[in-house]
This record gives sequence, C-alpha cells and structure tokens, in this order.
Amino acid sequence: MLRKFGFTWPSQIGTPGGGNHFIELCVDENQQVWIMPHLGSRGIDNVIGCYFIPVRT
Repeated sequence: MLRKFGFTWPSQIGTPGGGNHFIELCVDENQQVWIMPHLGSRGIDNVIGCYFIPVRT
C-alpha cells in the first residue's frame, strides 16, 4: 500500500491540489483576517481505499 503512495507525496507537500481544493482569505466582522484551507487528504485516502475496498467486498 505504501509503495503506491510513496512516490507522489513529496511533490504534493505545500500545494493545495486540484478539483475543489482551495485556500481562501476571509475577513470577519472585527476585520481579522483568517485563512481557510480545504485541502482534502490528497492521494493517501485513495490509496487506503483501493487497498481496503477489495478486502471488504
């Protein structure tokens, strides 16, 4: 399982990815700035799912 993910994770560090992943700057009613990221889990969830789904079914 780790062999499949081991080659992709270094290139994903520090990036938001694609699809619906984003980093948004927000300002609240007190003029405080917040960073709201939605990054998902990137590739690791897919690797884990592909490993365990055949075992489960």
